[in-house]
Amino acid sequence: KLTAAAIGFGFSQSKSEQWGTDPNFGISQLNELLAKGIYPIVYLKMPPPLPTHAVVVLGFAGEKVRLLDPYHGPRSLLNERFIEEWTLTRQKIIIVE
Repeated sequence: KLTAAAIGFGFSQSKSEQWGTDPNFGISQLNELLAKGIYPIVYLKMPPPLPTHAVVVLGFAGEKVRLLDPYHGPRSLLNERFIEEWTLTRQKIIIVE
């Protein structure tokens, strides 16, 4: 639904993907997108009541990932926790271009 909405707003190159379970691949790809000024939406596996939850990745700062979370507002997660929660969704990502 998010991808269709982005396309409907004129972001015709938007796409949804799942990158699998290799955290090294996912993090390097996120860094490439961020270097291009693209802030991806990723899905994280969350505790109930939110089985999965979409957040925007803003960047990496030391051992933390900076996120824009529509539920919690701006926040950071430790890299390890981010990788664990993201990998549980098979690194589901939406790229809006």
